[in-house]
Amino acid sequence: LITDSPLNFVGTVISTKLPLVVPVTSFVVGDKLRVVLQPGWRTTHDFHIRLKNGSEVVLSFKAHTLETEDYDPNPAHITFNTCRNGVWESEERIAGRCKFVSTQTYFIDFCPSGHHSVYVRVNGRNIHEFRERHSGFKVSSLEIDGDLTVHSVHVT
Repeated sequence: LITDSPLNFVGTVISTKLPLVVPVTSFVVGDKLRVVLQPGWRTTHDFHIRLKNGSEVVLSFKAHTLETEDYDPNPAHITFNTCRNGVWESEERIAGRCKFVSTQTYFIDFCPSGHHSVYVRVNGRNIHEFRERHSGFKVSSLEIDGDLTVHSVHVT
């Protein structure tokens, strides 16, 4: 079954249309947001996942895609950021901890720590702890867009 409308299965969303916005009703210790995706190599060679509260971006995860494991012209593979009142803040760049290759599938997890931060894991490996930049860290939606194929999104 292929559809442009998101399919909802108790905490799981499957969609082929981008940008994809998934409502999040809870993001506290014990919860997890999981995105299963395959990066693309068609247009921009990057993609982003944003945890949002209304129009504010409380956590932006932007990854650059490599065509092959050996081809690596840009060492800043992943950047994290926040956008508040329409203004992007300073980027946190993560190089070398995780490369996204266009031929592979990845599981990306966002898990609240309970200590004003979010653990980010790729294929089960912790790659970054993103610290809350403003008090009242709340997530009401997850937005995915860019050069990628989304297999599924799990909100648990």
